[in-house]
Amino acid sequence: MNACVNGYDAQQRIRSDMDWQPIETAPKDGSDVLLCTDKGVHVIGKRNKHLHIWVERDGRETPRTITHWMPLPPPPNQGNWNIKVTVRGVIHD
Repeated sequence: MNACVNGYDAQQRIRSDMDWQPIETAPKDGSDVLLCTDKGVHVIGKRNKHLHIWVERDGRETPRTITHWMPLPPPPNQGNWNIKVTVRGVIHD
């Protein structure tokens, strides 16, 4: 029983980390995160440590008003996948 309770608690902690959080609490160390704009658009981006602006994965400043953020989910555990992401028409490994 105790293991079940501990597992449930761990799942709740992980789920709470995946909730949208105010942008003021976002990491400023250059980590990629999921961003949400005032229009509900979701983009992957990070805080540029030197310019103190939000940039998208291609390094360009986001033209959007960012209001919230959340950590990126872990990648799927399906063996050795070769996942590519397309950002503004550019394929990234």
